[in-house]
Amino acid sequence: MGGVRIEFEDVYRENYELIYSYIYRMTRFNLHETEDLTQSVFLVALQKWDDVRVHPNIPGFLMQVAKNKLMKWSVKKEAVYVEDAAALDLLAGAAGGDEEYELSELCMSVEKALSKEQMEILRNYYLYGYSAKEMSDMLGIQENCFKTRVSRMKSKLQKSLKILVIFAGLLGGRR
Repeated sequence: MGGVRIEFEDVYRENYELIYSYIYRMTRFNLHETEDLTQSVFLVALQKWDDVRVHPNIPGFLMQVAKNKLMKWSVKKEAVYVEDAAALDLLAGAAGGDEEYELSELCMSVEKALSKEQMEILRNYYLYGYSAKEMSDMLGIQENCFKTRVSRMKSKLQKSLKILVIFAGLLGGRR
C-alpha cells in the first residue's frame, strides 16, 4: 500500500452503504435485521482487522462476510426465498390477483410439496451457490445422485405449482 495506513473507520465509511443495501435487499427490506446484520459484518472486520487491513479486496471480503451472515440468519429464521419474483407474481396473478391470501396459498403449496430438508438443499444449491460437488459431500452421496435428487425435487415442485395454478384458475372463474 506504499506506506499508506488503512484505518478501520475509513473502511467502514466507504463500504457501509454497499453492505447495508445488499443486506437490506436480502432480508426483504427488514430494517431491524439489516442494521443488526450490517453491524455484525463490521464487527467481524474489526475482530480480524490485522488480516483485513492487508486484504487485496476489502469490499469483497465484507460482502462474503455479509453473505455468510445472511445464510446463518435465513437458516435461523427458516426463511423460504422465491428467487424469481416475476414467476411469483405470475402465479399470484393466475390465482386471481396479488392478494396476500393467494400468496400464502402459494407458499403453503410449496411447503406441502417439499420437506424442510429438501427446501434447505435447494436453498443451499440455488440461493447460496454451493456446487453440486460441495452439496453431495455434505449429504454423503455421489454427485450424480445429488443432481438426480435435485431434478426430482424440481419436478415435484413444478407439478405442485401447476396444480395450484389450475385450481386457482377454476376458482377464479366462479368469482
